[in-house]
Amino acid sequence: MWDQEESPQHWQPPTAPAGTNRFRRRREPVDLSEWTSQKRRCLMKRFSKHIRPSQVIGIIVLTCLFRLAIPALIEALGVDTRTGETAANYSLSGSWLHIIGLLLYIYAIVIFAVERHLDLPFWYGRSQSAGSNANGAIIVSIAIALLMLSPIMTAVLVLITIAIQILISTAADNRREALESKFAGRTGTAVGEINGKGLADFDGEKVKVISKKVIPAGARVKATAVSGSRIVVLPEEADQADWD
Repeated sequence: MWDQEESPQHWQPPTAPAGTNRFRRRREPVDLSEWTSQKRRCLMKRFSKHIRPSQVIGIIVLTCLFRLAIPALIEALGVDTRTGETAANYSLSGSWLHIIGLLLYIYAIVIFAVERHLDLPFWYGRSQSAGSNANGAIIVSIAIALLMLSPIMTAVLVLITIAIQILISTAADNRREALESKFAGRTGTAVGEINGKGLADFDGEKVKVISKKVIPAGARVKATAVSGSRIVVLPEEADQADWD
């Protein structure tokens, strides 16, 4: 006879430990195309954040145009190298074009760093700070064209230039974000008159600030945004809409 505890009517099948599943569900296949598309969009968003697409397109197009125009122009002038070759056959060795192109290239990188530091647009005029109608993209394109490299080496140098610009842009953007997180919304005191630009004291720390209107010395100011490497301020009690 069965005991009451061991009788069939009291028997129950063993249960799996908590948190486990005896019957595992079959995994659904992963859509790699969708994952790749999301990854590509993420990379493009990060890329466009640190360097403007117009900057990249401008460098590529202008370099191609100058690369075609400059040799033809020099050959039309009839200038010869020391070896008697035409100017269109200039090489990196012993060419004065190499020196000019190299100096222009260094100057263009410096100009680009200034542009990103001040957060200037792609086209900007002489009325703006450090402004010029020929910006870094145009200068670097002329510099690369003057080096008279082969098409493959020209393409490599363009890619290197874009990589340098991304590094400069990343550093400038990181500094801008750090300033914004540190000063946005804080209040301080104008150190002297702020006429377009000036200094403001935020809890004993003096920083460069800019304002669209004149703010008298000693007035209380509020940091609202970051433009380039400077803090945008307005009077503490002023309405943001009235100053835009």
